[in-house]
Amino acid sequence: MKRGLLLLLLGLGLLLGIRHMDSRGWIPMDKARLPYLQQVAGDRAIIAWRTSTRFIGVPRIEWQLFGDVADGSQQLHVVEGETVPSRYGEDYLDHHVVLEDLPHRAEIQYRASNGDLSVGSGQFRSAPEVHHDGPLRIWALGDSGTGGPVQYQVRDSMVEFLGDTPLDLMLHVGDMAYSRGRDGEFSARFFRPYRDILSSIACWPAPGNHEMKSSTSVDQAGPYFE
Repeated sequence: MKRGLLLLLLGLGLLLGIRHMDSRGWIPMDKARLPYLQQVAGDRAIIAWRTSTRFIGVPRIEWQLFGDVADGSQQLHVVEGETVPSRYGEDYLDHHVVLEDLPHRAEIQYRASNGDLSVGSGQFRSAPEVHHDGPLRIWALGDSGTGGPVQYQVRDSMVEFLGDTPLDLMLHVGDMAYSRGRDGEFSARFFRPYRDILSSIACWPAPGNHEMKSSTSVDQAGPYFE
């Protein structure tokens, strides 16, 4: 009996060591983030990711045009970026690389790395011309979930509905990170459920009241703005 109780306590201790929870559910302690797109506009795009401090190499993106391109070019471009210590964990680093001079509405294939160590890859379509008047396909969502099964089911239903038709952008109208908009809640309830989508589609978010519990718009500080 005592041995069983001891094993139970050890198991609970291990579980609490790797996760904590709030009123909405479990929040994994791992804060790493796979490469994700930001601010795909004009002829630019930003690719960002987060690693542990073991990934200390210079952040780099290798990209090339993929598929049918007007000039038939498949030249490989290499762009280096910047690394800053994460504000939300001394064992983590935030990386970002800015891609510029991209052709409009082209399929871009990329690979992200720190030094010689690959951290992820993806493919996205660059922004259209300023006066583009063709159709755009936008996924608009809000109050997207707490990392539970329903959130994943909604995501999978959207992916199934789209089939081979690509999205142009993801529009989030707020409440991405229940309950208080903390960094760990962003990782567990936004970046983790949508990681495969975010590697190929830029999300343009609006802050909700939950995000503003840990961020301030006056000085644009906090997890939402990071």
